[in-house]
Amino acid sequence: MKRKQTLVQNDHVSIAFKIVLFLILIVAVLPLYMVIVNLFKDSETIRMSPFSLPTKPVVDNLIYVLTDPYKNVWVLYLNTLIITLGGTVLTLLISSMLAYYVARSGKKFANFLYVYFLAALSIPVLLLYTPQAFLLRQLGLSEAGIPVMILLYTCYNVSFGMFIYTGFLRGLPMGIEEAARIDGASTWQVFFHIVFPLLKPATTTIAIFIGCAMWNDFLTPLLLGGGLETITTGIYSAIGIQSTDWGRVFAYVFVSSLPTVLFFLLTQKNFISGITLGAMKS
Repeated sequence: MKRKQTLVQNDHVSIAFKIVLFLILIVAVLPLYMVIVNLFKDSETIRMSPFSLPTKPVVDNLIYVLTDPYKNVWVLYLNTLIITLGGTVLTLLISSMLAYYVARSGKKFANFLYVYFLAALSIPVLLLYTPQAFLLRQLGLSEAGIPVMILLYTCYNVSFGMFIYTGFLRGLPMGIEEAARIDGASTWQVFFHIVFPLLKPATTTIAIFIGCAMWNDFLTPLLLGGGLETITTGIYSAIGIQSTDWGRVFAYVFVSSLPTVLFFLLTQKNFISGITLGAMKS
């Protein structure tokens, strides 16, 4: 009797779990569905039936976004790409070196650094905007644009990168490093030629996380960019005060999200292996 009750309870839990997963799937897929179907509608059709499939698909919205002379989407792409690549590369470089020092030195200061950067992860970025805006104004860098954005994103993400790298490094054997030192390799040579290539799964995972976050960020370039326009601020500028052409807005959203989707699809195997291997090593 108890066994039957247990089986019934397990069935109920399984059904509830599947319902929750289905609801999460709807929440995740619905925005993507709305972007794709409304991309090929005019504004009036979107207002009348935003969830229906387009009966007469139009490509005017996409053509307008790609050829708009007043808001050159290719310049927005270039600005966002430079910021994302610069911030990602700098974050990976600094955080990996910090993590290597923390994981291998064994000094008390290394433990202090680890706790310090780990505590920084608990600080919401929103709390930093006001003091950072004041500091940039005092330093005369409020209009610096791309270099300041790269520096800010690096500061935001170094803690996360160091946390992932440290957990990964602590699971790597030190035999290869010791053999290289016996052969006369310096610390820099050991790190860049031996250790860093072994960090590829962790590097891919961190790059996807922070790269997508930088590409999709809206508030930082809006508040601290000094007038610099990125792909997300381009979407914001497409929203009018009195009236909005929602077809063009959805076209901007599609154009802005396409690179991140393609990047994830191309690197998902390394991403999943990095998550799994990092969890096992931790």
